[in-house]
Amino acid sequence: MVNKISNVSHTLIINTFEGFYYKDSSKIEEALKKISESYNADRLLNISREIAKSIRVEILNESTHIFKPFGDSGSFLVGADIENYNTGAIHLKESHITFHTYLEDTLENFLIIRFELHICSCADENIFLSLPEIFNNSPNFPKKRNSLFPHLIGIDYLKRGSTLISNHKKTIKNIHNLTHEISDKAFGDKYIFIKKSADKNNQQNVLIMKEKLIERGLYSLHSNISNDIFTNFLSSLSNEYAESFLNI
Repeated sequence: MVNKISNVSHTLIINTFEGFYYKDSSKIEEALKKISESYNADRLLNISREIAKSIRVEILNESTHIFKPFGDSGSFLVGADIENYNTGAIHLKESHITFHTYLEDTLENFLIIRFELHICSCADENIFLSLPEIFNNSPNFPKKRNSLFPHLIGIDYLKRGSTLISNHKKTIKNIHNLTHEISDKAFGDKYIFIKKSADKNNQQNVLIMKEKLIERGLYSLHSNISNDIFTNFLSSLSNEYAESFLNI
């Protein structure tokens, strides 16, 4: 594979939040098991491999480490000596992909998992083409087995470096943007954009899953969730986690 490489790096920093319900302290292990099914190293590495294909970069090596009771770690990243973390890394010929998962918080009857994914590439391919490899929630496209379905998604894009070619007269014309087609493939009609901002070198998009879909997903697994607990979870999602993006 031969791709034109520029002096410009294009980076996506994706943070997602997802709540996992547990009835009481005796059921936390069940929640951790569900978390491990959703955010395990194999699944996240498979997503990362598909991302590399989508933006046409070459994978050089991979490694992971398993934490107990939950978590996986990529070998070249520094890991804290605590549990309930996982980190992964895929080294690219041009740059890198890394992921981390955190047990972000423990709310009343909910464990909040944050998934952080960094995708950095110097190739010309639109870096936003990676998003359907992560989420792929559109009813109009085939579902991907490893797709994630978080409740809140924050996407930061950064362009850094000079666009000048060596003769200092030509510039590289590479457009990296979240198009309607990419957005449709990644998010379909399941998410609402609550923030869109962009300038020459930076973009930010924040999405939240539609309330009815959050409700349907949680109640399909846990019919005993009270209205108050569900309302408090939605409030935390909107007023705490989403606010961390909206205030930037």
